[in-house]
Amino acid sequence: MKKQFLIALAALVGVIVQSAPIQAGEAYLGGQVFGMSTTHDFGGFNTVGGFSNDDSVNERHAGIALTFGMRDQFKLGNMAITPEVEAAWYENYNITSASFPGLPNPAFFYRSKVKTGRLGVNLWTPFHNEGPWRAEAGAGFGMLYRDFRTNDTVVGGDEDDFAVYGKLGLRFIRSVGQRGSLTFGGSYIASSKTKVSLVSNGGGGPAGSLSLKTRGPELHIGYQFSLGNK
Repeated sequence: MKKQFLIALAALVGVIVQSAPIQAGEAYLGGQVFGMSTTHDFGGFNTVGGFSNDDSVNERHAGIALTFGMRDQFKLGNMAITPEVEAAWYENYNITSASFPGLPNPAFFYRSKVKTGRLGVNLWTPFHNEGPWRAEAGAGFGMLYRDFRTNDTVVGGDEDDFAVYGKLGLRFIRSVGQRGSLTFGGSYIASSKTKVSLVSNGGGGPAGSLSLKTRGPELHIGYQFSLGNK
């Protein structure tokens, strides 16, 4: 199913890129930096100790994103729609969650290392567009790549997999110069889970699983460069 989703996403990206010739003011390239306050929801069950791996941990991290969009390319009723392809990378980070004997007073902890990137499609529509300012509301979806490695000194595991994500956001754009624009705004992003199969350290047998899914707000600031002649 994930392979089919990736194929469908790649096809949609291709349609957006090839949907129309680049004309003045239509196409743009963008770059942005962002910071997130992410809630990590852990789950699964440790069969060696017989306890739940449930926990919820907040972690702050940062990243960068590149975008390609076609400004006001489509109409949906009276709304102009800007389709946008987005690729983002997060900084690698470490996070600690409850292990044996589970919450509320764990004596052991999973220490996990997470690497993350995402590729998706956003759709934006303006609700203010006067003078140098433009304000847009949008939604997006795509695939999030997650490399997830964990160990609590007794059991451990690693997995790299794709998860589905969705986002809702607002952004504000201010023209600067003939082709440039500053952007800033915020989004709320949530992903489906990645599950790691645990095994006992030292070549032991299966030990259950630890899963991870994420959600939280993202704040970003960036720059867009128009590819058309104004």
